[in-house]
Formats: sequence, C-alpha cells, structure tokens
Amino acid sequence: MNNFILLFVRFGHILVFLALEVLCIVLVVNYNEPQKEIWFNSVNIFSGSTASVFDSWTDYFNLKEEAEKLAAENARLRSQLLNPAVASNSPTPVSLDTTTQQFTYIPAKIYSKTINQPDNYFYIDKGENHGVTQGLGVTSSNGIVGIVAQTSSDYAKVITILHRQSNISAANSRNGAFGTLKWRDFTDYKHVQLEAYPRHESLEKGDTIVTSGYSAHFPKGIMIGQVDTLTLSKSDYFYNAKIALSNNLSTLQNVYVIQNLHQDQQREIINGNQPDR
Repeated sequence: MNNFILLFVRFGHILVFLALEVLCIVLVVNYNEPQKEIWFNSVNIFSGSTASVFDSWTDYFNLKEEAEKLAAENARLRSQLLNPAVASNSPTPVSLDTTTQQFTYIPAKIYSKTINQPDNYFYIDKGENHGVTQGLGVTSSNGIVGIVAQTSSDYAKVITILHRQSNISAANSRNGAFGTLKWRDFTDYKHVQLEAYPRHESLEKGDTIVTSGYSAHFPKGIMIGQVDTLTLSKSDYFYNAKIALSNNLSTLQNVYVIQNLHQDQQREIINGNQPDR
C-alpha cells in the first residue's frame, strides 16, 4: 500500500493530466461537429490500416472458402454476359442497360460492422477516391446490404438493412406488387419486415422478394430474401410479412457499391425540378 501511495505521489500529476486530456477530447468530439468529422476520419484510417494487417493473416487461412465463392460468382457473371436479358434478376448484374450502362459496381471489403444493435453499420475500405459517395446502394453476391451514409477519402460508413431508419422499396418477383422493407425485431438479424404491401395483391409464403427499382439506390431485381411468415386480419389493408434474408450479414466480408450513373437525373425529376413543358 505504501508503495502504491509513493507511486501515485511521484507520478500522480501525470495521471491527472492524462485523465483531463481524455475528458477534454471526449467533450470536444461530442459537442463540435467539425471535430467529430475529423475524429471519424482519423478512426477510419487507423481502423482500416490495422484491419488490413489482420485481414492479410485471416485471408490466408480462408483461401479455400474464398476461392469457392469467387468461382461461383464468376460463373454467375459469365452467365449474365451470355444472357444479358436476365441480368436484372441477378444479385450481381454486370450492367442493366447494355447500350448506355446505367449501373457500375465498385468492389469493397468490410473491415468493421455491427449486427446486434437497433441501428447497425458496416464500414468498408472504399471511399471518395474510389468513386463512393453518400446515397449509393451496397449489395453482395447474395443480395442487398444497405446504403452509404458517410464517406471519407478512402473509407465509407454504410447503413445496413438492419437499421431503424432503413426504408427500402421491395417487390414480389412473382407479380411486381411492392411494399417497404423495415427492421422491427432488433434481436433477429436474419429477418426483416415487409410492410405496406396491399392486401388485394397476392403474397404467399416462399415468394421471392427483390428490390423494386423505384429508387435511385438500387436497380430492379436485386435479391432480398423470401417470405417466411405473413399475417392479414379482416381489418388490415396491408400484409405484415417476415422476410428471411438471403444474405448472412454476420459472416459477410465482401460487398459491391452500386454507382447509378443516372442518379442525379432521377432525383431531379423526383424532386420536381423537371423543365417546363
């Protein structure tokens, strides 16, 4: 005990100084938006650098699994090139417009993520230097992931579909009827809810749910999942359906950021800024 007291007497001023410094940093970051942005970018750069070193080791031990995924994905891409008419129904289309090419894809890797919070984010190793900007959709070889929320020069933050503010237009691939994709059960990362799907339209267990194409974030026909359970009472105007996601977000490592080359034009029309007739 005496040794501890002597140690504190000798180095106590340094410990107090460090504690005050940490407190000051916390206050500055929490209550000043510019400093918060600087902190976010700095943390992303540091996390990306350390994650790259760690990933170089983990990738070595997962070569077989990754090779199998790449082989399967290459097979799908070759099928799309031979059958461009079905590209819009594939999870990872090369181009949905063979003449003007509306969509391009930026491969990225997840280096940090959460899946068990009410608001979940993925952090990817591509940013503004690679063409990634806020509002772009993110997908994988198995289906949609989310939407880019924030970017730095080399990294980006993605709001996943497991987020309270996530609203994605989703359609039944069988008949084209659509609703809104939401996340309601914050403990179940394998399912999301399909809401506002009209009762006069057919919806059955096992139906495939895909992106509707009614937004600038995602092209039409990207896989989301399948109807697992659904309910409809006599007083309801809409179905309430639980969708089993095609993506396993807990193990996902590689994604694609979707660049919509017509996004600005689409948003201009949606916002009512079209030229006078």
